[in-house]
Amino acid sequence: MKPVSRIFTLRLRTCLAIAAVSACVLGLATPAAQAARSVPWKAVEVLSPAGGGYAELVAIACVGARPCVAAGSYSPAKPPGTREAMVAAESEKGRWSRAVLVRLPSNEAPSLQSATLSSVACPSARSCVAVGYYTWGSNNKDGLITTGHGTTWSRGRTPVLPRGVAASEGAALSGVSCPKTGDCEAVGGWGLASGEAMAEAMTRGRWQRAVTIPPPASANVHPAAYLSSVSCTAVGQCVAVGGYTDKTGAEVAMAALESKDKWGRAVEIGLPRGAAVSPTATLFGVSCAGKATCEAAGDYTTSGGAQAAFVEQESRGRWRDAVQIASLPSGAQTSPPTVELGGISCIPLSCLAVGDYRNKAGALIPMTVLGLGRTWERAQSFGLPHGAAAGSGQSATLIAVTCDAADIFCTGVGDYTPVGGLATGATEAMAAAGGM
Repeated sequence: MKPVSRIFTLRLRTCLAIAAVSACVLGLATPAAQAARSVPWKAVEVLSPAGGGYAELVAIACVGARPCVAAGSYSPAKPPGTREAMVAAESEKGRWSRAVLVRLPSNEAPSLQSATLSSVACPSARSCVAVGYYTWGSNNKDGLITTGHGTTWSRGRTPVLPRGVAASEGAALSGVSCPKTGDCEAVGGWGLASGEAMAEAMTRGRWQRAVTIPPPASANVHPAAYLSSVSCTAVGQCVAVGGYTDKTGAEVAMAALESKDKWGRAVEIGLPRGAAVSPTATLFGVSCAGKATCEAAGDYTTSGGAQAAFVEQESRGRWRDAVQIASLPSGAQTSPPTVELGGISCIPLSCLAVGDYRNKAGALIPMTVLGLGRTWERAQSFGLPHGAAAGSGQSATLIAVTCDAADIFCTGVGDYTPVGGLATGATEAMAAAGGM
């Protein structure tokens, strides 16, 4: 079984060859929030492009509650082992289109392609930006950028790498945020030899040269640093999260802040009590609902060897309130638990994080959890699309989510195992939506 969010981060590393707020304040007890939470979550399959199979959606952006655009990848029938980037669109009536293939740069590898779109942002219904990576030449990797809306997208282009960095070094983009049309920030990493985090800005519709973001002072000489996600509250004002390797060889969560168009050195992120002495920790998602506060979500290893999920709040440049998500749906495996959070979306006074947990039968089940700061509700699960496999062979997750403040309504995307995928491990893309 695959913990998808962890695989998603490792895929980025592999392609680079990088070995105390009350419930009342939260708004959780308000009538509007209670009414929205009562809207049950429903999951549906999102079809991959014609002739494709083994699909996953890892990113979503919506304008209001709808329409939405989701991005990810799928495997075409030929050649075997190929992964192609895809985008699907949801209409204002809530119906998802069949996904479409995104054309890659003209230097794409002629065979055995490995491409995906890792993140998407839509500042308006007719202006979206999606980023990821693809294979060119002889199994080289580079970042991928495409623009469009709905199911109409431009041919992909590559990022402008930092000065002194050659395309042969390898690169990938994993997060993008656009505070307004024509102004975006994309993050990821570069470097076959050591691995460095990077960020690239779009200003008035033009992509600028990317910059390398220094890892924390405790980083290894080969830090394997990367940024998984970014959230911007205004042009030049962003927060990004990810991970790096420290001098002891431990994988450590990190975050970086951009202020007035300048990125500072990344900082190490503290973990909840009970973390392992040399933990494996990563932040996968970050969301900022206002200029003063952001929430990030990820997972880490505990001293007991469990894989646990956590959230952490940033306020005015300081990270605090690391909280383990320990209140899981009934039937969750507890000894030891296996829990992940892959995405998070915040509106004023509340956030929704998504991921998965392993149940007592060994299946991986998608979940959502609502909260803010140090106050988080019990996580909830929901039913999978028609035709999903049952029993221990199921492997389903939500990887990304976005929520609308006006409707208090959220839509997430991920993948699940259909009945026919039990023998092969194949997955289908899905979208799920419901009240916050």
